[in-house]
Amino acid sequence: MFNITTNVMFYDVNENNHTAKLILKIASHDGDQWLTGYVGVQKGNQFYEADYMDVENQIDCCVHGGLTFSGPIDLIKNQSYWFLGFDCHHYTDNPTTCNKDFVLKELDALEKELIK
Repeated sequence: MFNITTNVMFYDVNENNHTAKLILKIASHDGDQWLTGYVGVQKGNQFYEADYMDVENQIDCCVHGGLTFSGPIDLIKNQSYWFLGFDCHHYTDNPTTCNKDFVLKELDALEKELIK
């Protein structure tokens, strides 16, 4: 069994775009830590309830490592968002280069594509 803890590192709602950005810090039982980033879209957005693989084939933006998640996130009380996200837990990733600023830049690019 893979035991992890999840903490919200950043959460911001953009009322104008009807989107939300979320960064989670994941920690495994062995001390490994990494960040994951998500953009949430609301009902009415063409990608609401879409599978991340289908979304990736329809947008111009390719986030770090590609999209790896689509769905609601239980940590967020407002379940009106459908989140699309990626992780920074690839072989060559490290906390210095895949930091909060890096993830935010990736989220900004993803958000622009999702609201076109």
